[in-house]
Amino acid sequence: GLEAAYQNHVARLAVFGDSKLVINQMLGTYRLNSARLAPLYRAAKGLVERFSHVAFTHVTRNKNQRADELAIRAIEGDPDSECRLDDWY
Repeated sequence: GLEAAYQNHVARLAVFGDSKLVINQMLGTYRLNSARLAPLYRAAKGLVERFSHVAFTHVTRNKNQRADELAIRAIEGDPDSECRLDDWY
């Protein structure tokens, strides 16, 4: 997701995730405690620095179904897939 956004010249990015732990780790609120995940964390943080702005938002359980649907559509390369901020609020 982050790599694809960067390769498509996205400058400002809204990241929605259903893992409160991961979102808070990316925000710097929580520390990463897993040495095994450290390379992935560093790679993600390095990619985030390439954007002019990245906002991380935790998607609550009652909104998770929509997040899953959008993620699947994006992975499958659905050209009609669209995510708007008002989908989440």
